Amino acid sequence: MRLTVKKNIDLEITSEKFAAPLFNVINNNREHLSEFLPWVENMQSVEHLREYLRNCELLYEERKEVSFIILFNENPVGRIGLHHLDLQDRIGSIGYWLDKSMGGQSIMTQ
Repeated sequence: MRLTVKKNIDLEITSEKFAAPLFNVINNNREHLSEFLPWVENMQSVEHLREYLRNCELLYEERKEVSFIILFNENPVGRIGLHHLDLQDRIGSIGYWLDKSMGGQSIMTQ
């Protein structure tokens, strides 16, 4: 599934096909992301991230979460998702992160 936010911003459903380029974003933003996200230090290889993304795909199939890769000009720059979904009570948590160099471009507000 792919959603177009605006001309140069798209959201594509989380998939392990993004493991390598997304790992590079994480690796280049470790200090920045670690301030907010405790899992960053556990992502030490593309394979670690690939396993995590596979789990995200399973959670989507189980209707427990839905998450997307944020694409800017077709390049992965972050993720956004609804987690801990309880469809009966209609609640969940939103989480997102973005490459620090992409700040100030209204990507998250869009």
